[in-house]
Amino acid sequence: MSLSTLDLMNQKFILQLNAALAMENAGVERLQTRITEANLPDAKQQLEYHLQESLEHQKRLEQLISSIGGQPTQEKLGLPLPSYPPTMKEMMDKTMTKQEYELKRTEEDMIVENAEVCVYLNLIQQCQMAGGKYLDAISPLSKNMNEEQEQADWIKTQSPGMLAKLWPKILIAMTGEVIQETASEVRSKITEGAKDIGSNITEGAKDLAKTIDKGIQDVAK
Repeated sequence: MSLSTLDLMNQKFILQLNAALAMENAGVERLQTRITEANLPDAKQQLEYHLQESLEHQKRLEQLISSIGGQPTQEKLGLPLPSYPPTMKEMMDKTMTKQEYELKRTEEDMIVENAEVCVYLNLIQQCQMAGGKYLDAISPLSKNMNEEQEQADWIKTQSPGMLAKLWPKILIAMTGEVIQETASEVRSKITEGAKDIGSNITEGAKDLAKTIDKGIQDVAK
């Protein structure tokens, strides 16, 4: 390959490695938020563990980028998280319990981890095709990919247990909502009934007053 071709290939690898680094930068920020959100001790501990792994992922990528003459980025890319329609998002915000929100966030965690695995797999395959100095990147990229895969596998295997722990609280919350709705309906019916009774009493009092007035008038005659 000509020198210009090698330079272009190098620039492309730097760009793609920086894209992976921007992904890790965003992932680290998200993990820090997730640690504060997590209610289950096991999940919180695993998130903390994976945060340390992700910090190492950043270092490996920074070293790779620097080793081929690039400048590691500090930027963050948008993670592949679901974007719900406004009406659906509004309904979710109004009705989802804290426990349901935790399950939804865990679902999103798995989406992110699998996306990261795909990014690293693609980079590794390109390094294999390019050969030469790029073969040196395969080992650190594989370490990153394997740790992302392990995190995705952990979420997958632990999800049933997490659901089992959170489900009773979800049911209690739903039962509470039903009770509140029923109580609200009862209050409304009592209020309406009271209005009807009050109206009937008022009409009865008017009729009684008319009868008394008539009686007084008849006596006076």
